[in-house]
Amino acid sequence: MQVKINLNREEYELLIEIFYIADWVLNAYKTTEDDEIDRYRDLEQKILSRAKEFGLQNIVEWDPSMRVYQYTREFEENNPAMEFIEDFEEDTFWDELVERLSMRDLVEEYGEESVMEMDVFTRLEKLDKYRVKYLEEFEKNGLQNVQVF
Repeated sequence: MQVKINLNREEYELLIEIFYIADWVLNAYKTTEDDEIDRYRDLEQKILSRAKEFGLQNIVEWDPSMRVYQYTREFEENNPAMEFIEDFEEDTFWDELVERLSMRDLVEEYGEESVMEMDVFTRLEKLDKYRVKYLEEFEKNGLQNVQVF
């Protein structure tokens, strides 16, 4: 079964931005090819291939050497999706840092085996004391007091 979706130029451009965000999440930090994401890439290519019909060659171009449609430099430098990506990465960084340091400290205090035996509520309750400590520190000082020995 096939479904036709009618998009105006503004909706199509928004769809391109959404695909850009998805592509970033899937590929930004990959260093090797991943066959599992080919189906996402194939759909992205199908959508990007229609850019010319919408008069959007300024945001999508054909790369004959790689035989793929890709985002133009102009699009990558000026699209609003990058703001969402940057906000996401900033929030993720601080959340992950707090969570990993809190878990490290919990394991250091109680031992890995004991932490693994804790019920979820107890573990979360004990983690909260570390989270609060790190959240307050990072909110006040950022990374200023972080040192690696």
